[in-house]
This record gives sequence, structure tokens and C-alpha cells, in this order.
Amino acid sequence: MAVTKIWAIKDSLQRVLDYAANPDKTEYDALAQTLHYAENDAKTKLNESAQLVTGIHCRANHAWEDMRAVQERFGKTDGVVALHAYQSFREGEVTPEQCHEIGVALARKVWGKRFQVLVATHMNTDNLHNHFVINSVSYVDGKKYEQRRSQYAEFRETSDKLCREYGLSVVEQPKAKEPARYARMREAIDQAREDASTAEDFHRALYRQGYIFGSDPNRRYATIRARDGGRAVRLYRLGEEYDLAAIDDRLRGNYLLYGPRLYERKHPPRQYTPKRYRPKDGCAGKGVLQIFFEVFFGESQMHRLYLYYCYQLGILPKKQQPRINRPELERIWKDTEKILAEH
Repeated sequence: MAVTKIWAIKDSLQRVLDYAANPDKTEYDALAQTLHYAENDAKTKLNESAQLVTGIHCRANHAWEDMRAVQERFGKTDGVVALHAYQSFREGEVTPEQCHEIGVALARKVWGKRFQVLVATHMNTDNLHNHFVINSVSYVDGKKYEQRRSQYAEFRETSDKLCREYGLSVVEQPKAKEPARYARMREAIDQAREDASTAEDFHRALYRQGYIFGSDPNRRYATIRARDGGRAVRLYRLGEEYDLAAIDDRLRGNYLLYGPRLYERKHPPRQYTPKRYRPKDGCAGKGVLQIFFEVFFGESQMHRLYLYYCYQLGILPKKQQPRINRPELERIWKDTEKILAEH
């Protein structure tokens, strides 16, 4: 089982020779420290006649001079000067020779076509491990090493492949945790499929729950996203039972059983009932004509008419319906519970 990691090193290279000659010094540049640590005799000596240090496109005993020469040739001696990586094995799983052999093969496959690499196997701990020092400047074209996630993934995958070839165990990658919003989207789709028998009603049912359903025939995948403008999710990511074909089958079944108005039956529209005038107690003893003039030409009616014209002229702001987004509220509430738990 091999554990891997890689990180960048930034520093000047002026003091590297002094450090290599005098390990007791405390001020050294980053590449010098890394090369010296990787080549340290106390950690790499297998016996009196052999050390497990190998240079790829550079001399093991003159790694700094060779890497520095490439950097000076292309005028790139500052910024990220090197990459430092390691590969660690489980205790007792490999011999020092096997550990070094795997490390050299790994360095050749991942970086050897464009970069100089120093490979050193350390035996100062119970877990044998390889250190890799990679020149940040390519000896082929002078381009700098681009640090991307895909490159670390290649490093990790190549290491695992070599471990399998040598009959060693590998660290199984855990499955990525599914976003919580996927579960809420599934719940919304399930509810919409129960409440609708047509595609239009299905869209309305999802919109009612705070989602927008996209099924453009010119696009390859149907999507669903929150009304607040969140990122759209393709349906196939939610599972086979939530793809467009499964939804169409369910809607077709609802149509045969309940007809085209299932959504209206489950969510009947609100009926508007105009308010009727009810005379107050102050109208007692008043004549019909007096009540008529107070209702249609009284102070309250005139005031309402005044407000109506102010509204039409734009003097008064128009009342806006509040926007309630269920997914967003659930996310905020979930964060609140997390914060309370942390406190």
C-alpha cells in the first residue's frame, strides 16, 4: 500500500552548495534542503558500498548543478524552483530494493519524459518511503511544471498501478460524498410525479417546490435547478429512476388513471370572494339614503379612491409578492444547526 503526496518549493538557489558541503548550516535554499534531505547518507545508506539514490536525466551526486544549469539555460531561476513528492509503503510490505525500484519506475513514467528527477529511498523509519525532487523547469522545452489536480491524480494512479503489478495492496479511494441537494431534488421530483399527469403540470409542481425543470429537445440532457439560480444538475446524476424516460412513464400512467387535471385536483386554485359591505353599529338609526352616501361618497371610500390613483400614477410602491425558496431556506437552516452544534 503506497501513500503519495506532492507539493511545491519556492526559494533561491544560492546557498545550495554551502548546505550540501556543510549539513550543520541552518540557512539554505529550498531546493538545496530538499536535495540534501533526499540524499542524506544516514537515511539512504543500504550498506557500505551502495546508496539507494538515482538521478533521472541528472547525476545523483550532482543533482543541484544539473537542475540549476537547466533553470539558468531558460532563464527561470525564481518562483517555484522544484516539486517535492513522496511515496510511502506499509511497514514490512517491501524490501528497500523493491521500494527504490518502484520509485524509479514511478518517476520515469510520471515525470521522466520532460523533467529531471532525483529519487531517494529512505530507511530511517519503519515505513520505507521514496522521496522525489522534480526540477520545475523542463529540460526539453524550458516550460515550467504546471501544478494541476489532474497531475496529482496521474501520480497517484500510476503509483497504484505499479503496486498492483508488484502484488502490493493499494489504498482504495473513498467514494465522493454526494451533495445533500441531490436528496432534496429527488424528494421534489417524487412529489411532482405524484401530483402531475402532464409534462406542463410536472413543471408547475416542481416550480411550486422551488425548482425549475429544463427539458429542451435541442439539449442532450434534462436538468433541474433551484429557482434561486443555483447550478443545474443533470437528471442522470440522480439515478436511473429519475431520468426523463422514467418520469414520462410515470406521468403517462397518471394520465391514464386520473386524466389531465390531476394537478388541479390536488392543488385547487384559490377562489376569490369579494368582500361585501357590512354596516357598522354606527349605522343604527340612519336612513337608507344617508348610508348610501356614506358608503359611496364617504371619507373612507374617497381615501381608498385616492390611494388607488396614487398607485396607478406610481406615487405609491406596488406591493410585491415575497419570494420563498424552499431549497435555500433548508440550506440556511441546515447551516444554522451545524453552527449551533459547533458552539
